[in-house]
Amino acid sequence: MMNVDPEEKIFSLGDIARLLRKQKKTLFRAALIGCALASFYSLAKPVKYRALATFKESAEKKGGEGVLGMLGGLGISGDSPEASALFQSNLILKPLVVQFGLQIAPLSGGKLGKAWKRITENLRILRGRKIDDLDAFQFVDVFYEGEETRSFQLCFKSAEEFTVVGSSEPIEGRVGTKVFLEAGLSFSLSKVPKSLKCGRHYTFALSPWISSVEMLRGCLQIASHKTNKSLFDLFFVHRDRHLGANILNELMLHYQRHLKEDHDQVAEAQIEYLAKRQNDVYKMLQGVVDEHTSYLRTNLNQTGFLSLKQEAQLLGEPHAWLYQQAFDAELEQRQLANS
Repeated sequence: MMNVDPEEKIFSLGDIARLLRKQKKTLFRAALIGCALASFYSLAKPVKYRALATFKESAEKKGGEGVLGMLGGLGISGDSPEASALFQSNLILKPLVVQFGLQIAPLSGGKLGKAWKRITENLRILRGRKIDDLDAFQFVDVFYEGEETRSFQLCFKSAEEFTVVGSSEPIEGRVGTKVFLEAGLSFSLSKVPKSLKCGRHYTFALSPWISSVEMLRGCLQIASHKTNKSLFDLFFVHRDRHLGANILNELMLHYQRHLKEDHDQVAEAQIEYLAKRQNDVYKMLQGVVDEHTSYLRTNLNQTGFLSLKQEAQLLGEPHAWLYQQAFDAELEQRQLANS
């Protein structure tokens, strides 16, 4: 007979079934609450459009045409991580932040208001309806190198004129005109919303460019095809579909411009090297000719004449060697200039 430990507790499937039947109302309410919270979280997520750009470049041939061809000329292959890192570098993304005014964001509405708006937009999408485009302020050419977040307000006299409040003194401005708040802080307002109310104060936050670049980097996704490494997909996820498409297009332009500048710098350095090499060849040839002439002069004093072989070496071989070296250097310079 087995000894049973009085502190040992044994549960059977029947005990679990009785527990479920006894607590079924509590479990059902907990399941409903969990489903409601999950649905609320899903519906409260911001709606974002995905802008897609696909480009194909020849990544197999170095020095070929196009963006990745220039990458190959710099020693970077199309499927290497350096290409993705260059796309997401501060050197490429910071000009976009400045150009599209991404350092300035409006401060309006509370968290509950924003969540309710997101829920209504997601419900419209689930019902197959189109949501309205953002009707918001658009800033361009923002210049701010500070490390702290600043705030300011705009009060509109009309759809074209406004007053900036928040600096040392109010500053008048117009839509489409550069506004200088203080040293190292300026922006241009390119567009106002249709729902603009004159006399109302609109509050904006001006963030450091580093945080704005991080935000922009978080919206960008880069992926290469598994089967074809020369195909690249660039995704930009943003609520404003028009702004996302414009940023993606400008991203490619800045990227290609940066690669061309690097390519031109490398080509210029190579041209300087070839010019120096050509001068060194001329100096070397002059030394060889002087040495050979001295030898022939000594031989002429001793024997009184030059042999036919010596005359051919004096006149033909140095000239042919000089012509070949100069031709090679000039050919490389022309190839670099035309690249």
